[in-house]
Amino acid sequence: MQKIRLTILKSALIGSLIVSSYAGPVLNEAGDLQALLDANPIPSAASGEKYRLPTPDERTAFRAALQLILDGDLVAASDFAASANYDVVSYADTATSDTFTLLREKNSDRHYGGLYVIDQTPERALVMQCPHPLYD
Repeated sequence: MQKIRLTILKSALIGSLIVSSYAGPVLNEAGDLQALLDANPIPSAASGEKYRLPTPDERTAFRAALQLILDGDLVAASDFAASANYDVVSYADTATSDTFTLLREKNSDRHYGGLYVIDQTPERALVMQCPHPLYD
């Protein structure tokens, strides 16, 4: 079976590069990635009043963090991710023996921004986006 870069996007944030003043740590976790995804349903912003649009600085920091993750620099990415209310997690999938990088919102009730799963060793690039996985 061919290994692919799979990025699961449950939301999209767009911006450009800024400088952040807070260095967030790169977290290390291990477990069954599929079980993690199954056990953490997508938060519901059933009421439109719950969703808070990210600020321009948060969008910019998120974009910088994602680019740095794709470039393989998790330490620098964690700095920008923290500014956007996200953690950078190096996740060892015990079911597949693969390691993924997660961009996980620290407080999922803040933006309902979701979870991003990045394969750092893909054989081909592939992005899957589910901006409205429960409603539409």
